[in-house]
Order: sequence, then structure tokens, then C-alpha cells
Amino acid sequence: MIEQRIPIAPAAGHKPTWEYLVALEPELLDIEQQARAADPTDNPLGPPYVALRRQVMRLVGWEARRSELATEAAYRVAIRRISDALEDTP
Repeated sequence: MIEQRIPIAPAAGHKPTWEYLVALEPELLDIEQQARAADPTDNPLGPPYVALRRQVMRLVGWEARRSELATEAAYRVAIRRISDALEDTP
């Protein structure tokens, strides 16, 4: 039997961590990998960012399926991580 760890929710008034978001919505890791693989010659706020942002918006923020992820704080953490991944492309 595989043991599944339940993530600990952030304390009231504290922003969620990336690890917490990924534990609840593993698809975020796929989006981060897409960001890291994006063409670095593209404008970081151009088409790759727009497409990835749309994917993030389905999973975290107001459009999220899970109530724990349907917060502005969750959206900000996720979009910052994706933005950073786009900037870190080789």
C-alpha cells in the first residue's frame, strides 16, 4: 500500500508554499517544466507566459477546482514560480 502524505495547510495569514500547491495539484509541476523549456529568446512576458498563465489560472486562483487553491495567495505563489522558471531558461 502506498502511503499518501497529506500536505499541511499554511497557518492563517501565511502564504502557501510551492510545495503545498504541488501536493494538492501536481499538474503545476508540468507547467513549471514547460516554462523551463520555453525559448529564452521569447519575451518573458510574451506568448509563452500568456499560455502558461492560462494553464495556471485553471488550477489556482479563482478558477481552481479545490477551495484550498482558490485564493489570491495561491495564485501569486504559482505565477511567481512560473515567471521565475521562464526567466531561468538557459
